[in-house]
Amino acid sequence: MLAKTSARARLAAFAWAALAVQLAVLYVPRLPSTVPSGPPGLDKVVHAAIFAVAGWAWARLWPRWRWLVATAFVAQGLISEFVQWRFLPGRSGDLWDLASDLVGLALGLWLAWRWRFPPTD
Repeated sequence: MLAKTSARARLAAFAWAALAVQLAVLYVPRLPSTVPSGPPGLDKVVHAAIFAVAGWAWARLWPRWRWLVATAFVAQGLISEFVQWRFLPGRSGDLWDLASDLVGLALGLWLAWRWRFPPTD
């Protein structure tokens, strides 16, 4: 029982950390910089990754509530793009970022479901 409890506690800590990273990536304003932003499309990979990791962790933490987790992260994607568009300096809302968020979330939820219900072959 102790091992299961500590595994759940580690998963909860990971889920909160993943959410904190996601919030920082989505809501910290960008300051003007002379440093190049990276290869084209890298931001889409980052969007997909932060939603995949956070979605996976929360769906694993609350498997019975995975549809609520999915709904919350879809709302997070929509809200974050609106907030970036309207309120954050140096940021802009982008439908392709939202699409990347949703693809990453779908991947994370699928991986959580796969891990929960492995194939029986």
